[in-house]
Amino acid sequence: MLKKIWHTIKLINAVKNIFKEKEIKPMVENTVSAVTKPGYKTTEFWGKIIIQAITVLSSVQGLVSPKWAVTITSVMEVLYGIQRALTKQPDITTLVKTEVVAK
Repeated sequence: MLKKIWHTIKLINAVKNIFKEKEIKPMVENTVSAVTKPGYKTTEFWGKIIIQAITVLSSVQGLVSPKWAVTITSVMEVLYGIQRALTKQPDITTLVKTEVVAK
């Protein structure tokens, strides 16, 4: 029994040593942050803010029902979130190309 435990420990340590010797690094650095502007500097952000402000003011004045105002602002928020996620998505080659570097 102790012999099996000892062999298992040796195997685990051998696997750990293999992973310590090699490090996987992407060949292409993530350049998304250098290209992507902050959200508040985009026209999509300001378009969303203007539409939401108009919707809220219209709701307060009674031109749009509160139910529709909430629906419109929610849809705008979801669309903006999807758009920002797609904008910040890294290039697929960043995820595919890798290089194994020995320490």
